[in-house]
Amino acid sequence: MSPVAFTALPATAQWVAGLVLALQGVFGESHVRALRFAVRGADTPDWLIQHTLEGSRFDLGPLLLSSTFAQAAPQLAADVDPDRMACFEQLPSFGLDGELAGVLAAGGADIRLRLPARDAHAAASGFVDALIGARFDEVFVLHTRTAWSRWFACDVWDRTWVVADAGADQVWLLCVTDATGR
Repeated sequence: MSPVAFTALPATAQWVAGLVLALQGVFGESHVRALRFAVRGADTPDWLIQHTLEGSRFDLGPLLLSSTFAQAAPQLAADVDPDRMACFEQLPSFGLDGELAGVLAAGGADIRLRLPARDAHAAASGFVDALIGARFDEVFVLHTRTAWSRWFACDVWDRTWVVADAGADQVWLLCVTDATGR
């Protein structure tokens, strides 16, 4: 059993809602999840890093397989594939806003719903500025395009970003998929 524990926290601040609404406009209301958890019992982001004989990798198992995650996001937690959880890669914290804006501007299965670049940048920057500000060294960002849960519709538009905030001992999970292409 992992020594790290999580407590679900509300993710309802206005700056979160702005990005979530923008993502929902592109991907659909039921295809976006924003979750926030307090982290106890381990330093952030140390609990994310697993050391093996092959080297180090990022392991979200302590969070994604936890009962707290299952209670906070039952549809997302159902049928988590442990073999696909090791697919997360590090993203520089100062690159998160650009990646989020790129996803909003590129759109999902229905490209008519994509955002103009200026609007995409505003939504992404507002979120990242409020979450990270200038604390780039305190925040550890991971991302993947792999469907690690059955909730994801297809690998083409699936995205997950994990923001581990060492300064606040919190972790944010932002998940996006688009079932329109099925």
